[in-house]
Amino acid sequence: KGRPYYTDDLYFYLALLNSRLLRQYVYVLHTAYKWVQPQIEQHVLARIPVPIVTAREKQEVIARAKLLVQACSAPGTVVEWNEDMQNIYEEQERALSALYNALMC
Repeated sequence: KGRPYYTDDLYFYLALLNSRLLRQYVYVLHTAYKWVQPQIEQHVLARIPVPIVTAREKQEVIARAKLLVQACSAPGTVVEWNEDMQNIYEEQERALSALYNALMC
């Protein structure tokens, strides 16, 4: 109740964990050998690189993550993934890749 920014942080981490880049990173380094049930273990999550970002960059990632969660949480049995949502998803992927590229350079 007194710390709404904690919830926003969760959206930021959700965006990172669902990114193509981190999905590939975790797969290659930690789960590719697990043929039956690839699972991410807690020690792997604890060591995932998290880019240092400005407050503005973080808020932009969080805003897009909230839009994507909202689109996927709509009532009904079918999620309408329209062109607008695809554009937001691709924008999020580009932004996260840029943050990680800045981390590496």
